[in-house]
Amino acid sequence: MNRSLPGICAHRGLSGAMPENTLPAFAAAIAAGAQEIEFDLFPSADGIPVVSHDPDLARVAGVPHRVEELTWREIAGIDLGNVFGDAWRLLRIPRLEEVLDLSGGRVGLNIHLKTAGPGGSLVQTVCRELEKRGLSGAAYIGGESDVLEAAIRYAPGVERSCMAGQNDPEKLVDNAIRYGCRRLQFFTNFSPKAAERAHAAGIRCNLFYADDYAEAVQAVRNGIDTVLTNRALALLNEPASIFRTPHR
Repeated sequence: MNRSLPGICAHRGLSGAMPENTLPAFAAAIAAGAQEIEFDLFPSADGIPVVSHDPDLARVAGVPHRVEELTWREIAGIDLGNVFGDAWRLLRIPRLEEVLDLSGGRVGLNIHLKTAGPGGSLVQTVCRELEKRGLSGAAYIGGESDVLEAAIRYAPGVERSCMAGQNDPEKLVDNAIRYGCRRLQFFTNFSPKAAERAHAAGIRCNLFYADDYAEAVQAVRNGIDTVLTNRALALLNEPASIFRTPHR
């Protein structure tokens, strides 16, 4: 496998410095020079892909409801300043299309679908919005087996990232091969042997996650291609950073 320079994926945007999974966090990560941004999606009650890591909005918004229980109009009216303070007053939760438009093809998109949606509807919507903007080649869809199966069915041309079986590195590699994935996402319990096996199958290896530069470098030495981090700016600005690519 021809491995390029190691990359940084800004986990939920520049989440170590500002509210996660928000447009400012993604814009800051792009400005910092991250090669990819990662974000999470759940469908709203009316089928809109909403950028949220948690199934409910209690932690990030102080709202005791699941994403899937609320319409997009209700979600769009939530003020994240109620949780994150006055500096973030009027900040809101974005929907998929806003993040895609912000990215503008300038950064890779690591899209984590927490569910395939009823009948694979969330997968279909994501792929349709990517195609509409010419971003299918800049993105990959990560998820469990239900998401990967739906992606194979509805969007075989969009790259897939295996997250099925992450607690067992060898099983994760098995599943990545089974679902024809070009990527997988290890937890920190991965082994160099598992990464080598993935590379032999033509699969790139992501790591969730490393916020310390030395740990990130060691992960790369052990076979990781892209490191997810909450501190993208710090890792990129480390003197002589191995993650600072010439095009930055």
